[in-house]
Amino acid sequence: MFAVTVCCRDSHRRNPVSSLIGLSVLNLRLVLSLVLLPSISVTGFGQSIPEKGTGTTFDLATWNIEWFGGPNGPSNDEQQILNVLDVFRSSGIDMWALQEIADASDFTRLLDSLGSNYSGFLATESSEQKIGFLYNTEVVRLISQSHILTSFDSDFATRPPLQMKAEITIGDSSQVVTFITIHMKAFSDLESYNKRKAASGRLKNHIDFTTLEDEPVVILGDFNDELASSITFGQDSPYENFLMDPDDYFFATQEMEQDGRNTWCSNFSCTSGSTIDHILLTNEFLPYLVASSTDHYDELLDAINSYSSTTSDHLPAFARFDLNRVSAIENDLPGEQSTAVSYPNPFSDTFSLRRNGIIDPSARASVFDITGRRVLEVSLGSQPEFKVDLTGYPSGVYFVQVTSRKGLAALRVVKL
Repeated sequence: MFAVTVCCRDSHRRNPVSSLIGLSVLNLRLVLSLVLLPSISVTGFGQSIPEKGTGTTFDLATWNIEWFGGPNGPSNDEQQILNVLDVFRSSGIDMWALQEIADASDFTRLLDSLGSNYSGFLATESSEQKIGFLYNTEVVRLISQSHILTSFDSDFATRPPLQMKAEITIGDSSQVVTFITIHMKAFSDLESYNKRKAASGRLKNHIDFTTLEDEPVVILGDFNDELASSITFGQDSPYENFLMDPDDYFFATQEMEQDGRNTWCSNFSCTSGSTIDHILLTNEFLPYLVASSTDHYDELLDAINSYSSTTSDHLPAFARFDLNRVSAIENDLPGEQSTAVSYPNPFSDTFSLRRNGIIDPSARASVFDITGRRVLEVSLGSQPEFKVDLTGYPSGVYFVQVTSRKGLAALRVVKL
């Protein structure tokens, strides 16, 4: 449907003579493997990939697989393919948003090797660095797929976003979600920054002014920039438009960035870098996020020999969602004909509890942090609305339990 052009990093360049020699051998081996092996029938190099997914949650990840199958990434294509296959097989992650897929035939080989329980697709008519999705069909049922914002492909470095609507089923619970994967313009020069900022505005408008406005949406991929401030000197994050709308959007990876858990490796040991791969949720899907589940897959650095030079210069970023958890921010208090509501959510320092209907003056509210420690307890009395102040408390997920003589309501709030 459209073409995707190259946006590479100078750090990926290698000696041209050695690269040509290595590529001639590797291309011959890849041709033979494609002819003789329709799929990859061998495992990797003995590494043990730690499992991240669970059978009771929906586990989602984004991964820029550096020039996957192409000449500008790791020098041994076959080793890169095997390492990536090991990660897909062992991680237990249900769905992957992928970037920098340079060889569509190698992607097909991956799918064939994973078996009938996996499916996926790439951006079409793209010359290089394709974006795409790979998913477990036992959990994810594809409803529709499309490219969006193609009229603004220059802002997206000629890689317009790829959108996928799917039904996610875990046990007896299902949820229809729209996923959008992106690969924003790279580099820290001002022109590249302006493209990222313009693309971010286009993307937010696409959600705010369409039927997606009130639907669960996840945007994930290589954002090629950070959230606290831009990698472009002196500039705010190009995603400030999302950050300034906390009632509607939440970066699950923001805490990860604040902790210095980088997703892009600036050296071979990945001891330094930046957090430029993100997972962004609309408020409709935020309640399902499992607290503190978002992380970078840094165990791959130990599990795969010379990960940064053999597999990718990016680490996957992943998050976990529980479709069965108490997810609403509105719950009835049993027997009282009353409803407890918290707003705004997410909040900065304070949020309000509002009770409707018949009010029990003996009701109390307890606030617990992510570890289960009670940090605050207040009497609500007969007030229909009560302000809860968490100024000075760290950002993160908190649980509010409103207790009356007839029952309780459990609320989940997020402090930014």
